[in-house]
Amino acid sequence: MGFDMNSGYSGWSMSKNAVAAYHDGEMPKSKWTKKAILAALESYCDEYDLVFAVPKGTKAELFDRFVEYKSWHHTSKFCNCTDFYGIDEDAADEAFPPMTDEQVEARDAARRAERERAEAERRAAIEAAEAKAAAEAAWAAERGYERRSVLHYAELHPEECETVVNRKGEPIVRIVHGEQTYVYEMAKAGSIIVWWWADEWKEN
Repeated sequence: MGFDMNSGYSGWSMSKNAVAAYHDGEMPKSKWTKKAILAALESYCDEYDLVFAVPKGTKAELFDRFVEYKSWHHTSKFCNCTDFYGIDEDAADEAFPPMTDEQVEARDAARRAERERAEAERRAAIEAAEAKAAAEAAWAAERGYERRSVLHYAELHPEECETVVNRKGEPIVRIVHGEQTYVYEMAKAGSIIVWWWADEWKEN
């Protein structure tokens, strides 16, 4: 009897239960690197208000001490049965002492301060961007073209620019910059940004 891949399977890599196990912090033994074990222990201690200190030991020693079998799930397109492991809560509770009320408050206060700092930086960045946009709009409204556009370049470097009419009878702006020649439609010259002019932008 075949296995119905459309029922209880997430794509072709693992079952939905296996995906849920990953979300719960469970993984196959091969995924439990030393870094993953320490990260999971630190996360567990943080969630349950325990004082985390990096335990000594090799990956194998830490795995034997802090990781235990949790469940098995189907994985791969061949529906293999794979054992999943997770943090041994009893071992973690025994290894790491509980935080005092003062320690919990200090940790939470530091996190609140960090969130407030990040939010203040976010708001400042938005305000700076809005102010810059408003200044650019005001500059463009006053002159009739955008900053760093073809017409702005033509104003600052008239020796490189000329306005001519192409074969279709349409006015164009021709810029000869070094060995390069650039041609722009006059109708769009006030809004086309001259990207190759970037080296001078800070000064203009």
